Amino acid sequence: MAPSFAETLGLAGAGSPFHSALDRRYDRASDPERLPAALAAGESVYFPQAHQVLPRVARLMVALRATFLGPGREECSFLFLAEGQGREALGLHHDGEVDAFWLQLEGRRFVTIGPAVPRGTPEDLPPPAGGWSGPLPRGWWRGTLEPGTLFHLPPRTPHRVIYRGRSLALSLTWKRGPRGARPDPAALVDWDVVAGR
Repeated sequence: MAPSFAETLGLAGAGSPFHSALDRRYDRASDPERLPAALAAGESVYFPQAHQVLPRVARLMVALRATFLGPGREECSFLFLAEGQGREALGLHHDGEVDAFWLQLEGRRFVTIGPAVPRGTPEDLPPPAGGWSGPLPRGWWRGTLEPGTLFHLPPRTPHRVIYRGRSLALSLTWKRGPRGARPDPAALVDWDVVAGR
């Protein structure tokens, strides 16, 4: 589906843009020389629009869109990698009006998922009352995504991801259209293409 963890590091050297995050601080410089230090520090590194350089990811996105979502949606993909030291990267947040599918490729991700928040809720969220060490509030779930897990996350679902070791995963998202909108079936074959090498 995607390169191995070690091979993914080569995407940065080949010019694929990447971002990193730690404690809700983001680095979008895409400096390949900084990548080893970012991973060693426990940062989450992610390659946006990975489907534009990884044909199998593009085919998976087309299949998921055709099977579950229908046409007329904006697609995004992110290839996440982390060495993992149990540190916060993005913190508790939701992604807004998008359907997301997560595919765990290597290693494990420890996730905490909450019930959907109302429209208009800020994306960055505080931890639940009682913090992370005690029992979770009603409607919350904590678990581990093992290699091969395909997981659906509905819109506005709070989530927190912690890495305690090496992890490689895909996050594939589709923006929801306005309620009652009737998408053009021909849009199912639309696909943006970025020129490059």
